[in-house]
Order: sequence, then structure tokens, then C-alpha cells
Amino acid sequence: MPAIRHMAICTENNRRLARFYRLILGMEEVWNYEQNSPHAFYVSDGYFNLNCLQIHRAMAEVKRDVGINHYGFKVENLKEVGRKLGELQPPIKFADRPKDGRYTEVRIKDLD
Repeated sequence: MPAIRHMAICTENNRRLARFYRLILGMEEVWNYEQNSPHAFYVSDGYFNLNCLQIHRAMAEVKRDVGINHYGFKVENLKEVGRKLGELQPPIKFADRPKDGRYTEVRIKDLD
């Protein structure tokens, strides 16, 4: 069964948002400025990772509003997911991996 393992939330202040989740929910910092970009601050409960993503002008993403930006699912059979996407009308294909250094295994855009 697919499981949500990652989510990115766009914010005007990623440090403040990460601090909120650390203080209120006990999440721990797993990725910080020294390891990544100043625009991404990761916290985790040990299972689920949350990226507090700073909104900035040079964002590669189309969506630059405060709120959920994207989620990541862990799936058991990626080939099967690809097959099902290809059967849709119109078919959906896996997107190319970003060439700007952002980590991703596979990206898709849903119908909306």
C-alpha cells in the first residue's frame, strides 16, 4: 500500500515553521543549511519527512504560494504505477529528474 513519506510546505519563513514543528510535535532536524540550500529546512518524526520550503524568486517550482507544494509517496512497484499512468487518457508520463541538483526519484504531475 502506498504511504506518504514526504511533504513540502512553502512558507515565508522556513526556519520559523521548522521550529514550530520541532517544538510542538517533537520533530527533529534532519537536513539544514550547511547540508542543503538555505531555502529548504527538513524535519522528521523518524518516518515522515517535512520540507519547510522558503518561498524565493528563483524557485524552480511553478507554485510559489504559502501552503502544500508537493508530497512524496513510497510505492511497492514503480513499474506498475508507470503502467497505470500510461493507461490513462491522456496518458501521464514520469517527469524528468530536475537538473538543478534537487533530489527526486520519480516525479509525476496528477490530473489537476
